Amino acid sequence: MKYSEHFDLKELVHPDIYNHPAIGARCADFIHPNTGETLDLLREYAGTITINDWMYAGSYLNSGLRTPDSSTGALFSAHRFGCGFDLKPRQISNEKLYYHILNNQEKYPFISRMEGIDHTPGWVHVEITSKRDGEIVIFNP
Repeated sequence: MKYSEHFDLKELVHPDIYNHPAIGARCADFIHPNTGETLDLLREYAGTITINDWMYAGSYLNSGLRTPDSSTGALFSAHRFGCGFDLKPRQISNEKLYYHILNNQEKYPFISRMEGIDHTPGWVHVEITSKRDGEIVIFNP
């Protein structure tokens, strides 16, 4: 199911949520409403960005919305609330995407927090919320 111009809903959620008979495509309601616009802008800049790839027999299934009982990440991680996403660009480096976001914060008003790049060797972690007040906060787990 298409979520935004460049992303399928499956890319944004754990398969146990997407495939749950009581949830299915309704899981789009569990993702922050500013996600599609923000991720589409990032993909237009960076080219292909992988979040989850479980639907293609890939190994990523916890890079978007996670299950409540997931053992991945912190108990109150933004991933559990539908606003944390681990971006893995394929045509540019993680560092280039990370610094592009930091140096162009006005283009991404809904990214409120990012993990420091030194703590995320294989991805760029962004948290998408309502329009932020001030600079993007950089945190380390």
